[in-house]
Amino acid sequence: MVRYYLYMTIAALMWGGSFVGTKVALEDIGPLTLVFLRYVIGGVIVVLALRFIKMQKIESEDLRWLILLCIFEPGLYFLFETYGIKETDPTIASLIIALIPVFVLLIAYVLRMESITIQKVVGIVLSVLGVSIVSMFENYGNTTDNHPSTIKGIILIFLATITASSFTVLLSRLARKYNSFTLASFQVFFTIIFYLPLAIYENHPHYTFNWGIRSVWALIYLGLFPTFFAYLLYAKGLSKIESSVASLFINLIPIFTAVISALVLRTSPTIYTLIGGVLIIGGVSLVTIKREVKTEIPLTT
Repeated sequence: MVRYYLYMTIAALMWGGSFVGTKVALEDIGPLTLVFLRYVIGGVIVVLALRFIKMQKIESEDLRWLILLCIFEPGLYFLFETYGIKETDPTIASLIIALIPVFVLLIAYVLRMESITIQKVVGIVLSVLGVSIVSMFENYGNTTDNHPSTIKGIILIFLATITASSFTVLLSRLARKYNSFTLASFQVFFTIIFYLPLAIYENHPHYTFNWGIRSVWALIYLGLFPTFFAYLLYAKGLSKIESSVASLFINLIPIFTAVISALVLRTSPTIYTLIGGVLIIGGVSLVTIKREVKTEIPLTT
């Protein structure tokens, strides 16, 4: 059982690094091009894996839901997240993204898929309070942070959170029928097709790619680990660990992001970020403990 907890921890570490990796890659690579290329790398991994793992056949009545799923994420999610991270501190972005379970609960409640208890209300209030503190005060009192957050960046990350939450609710239906590899592979190929014309438009008419080695390594990291391997490790962990427990590992992502950001970007969280982060993680934990709706596969970042 210990190894499955290790799988979950490594997945959270990889996803935590994705916020920093995106910030680094965006120093030279355009946002649309970055998403396209990271999924091209993921697509190569999928093609190689198809020699050993067989995709399930998608039934015609599920195709429209699967396409809608992919439009939410990776389609719109990475559009909002990548542009948002460009104007937001990676740690702040990861804390806002950590609110996904809260938005999932609210969407599930509206759709009458789940009830809201006093415990969950307290969790929602704590999370909202935490985000408010982070959003309003994050840039104060930190003279060493070279990656300040803008209101525009925070709004874009919020939009990414909403699209990812819609994705998660829809995924809970499809995950009962299709395995994680099938869903992940379909997402990868859909994203390549979705972002190809956007990447071409972004680079038109010059098509010059003067990228530094630091950005290239960040791109390779994003394509290999957060896009594919973290997803499979988390799904593997879910095969033996209850989803309510597994969701707590997602709360490690902002912690890993803060540590990696400090090492790579030389950033340091403010006291407001720490206070807000504790409130967000605590609130999300209250929301996710003993969830009534089981979601098999997490958000990919």
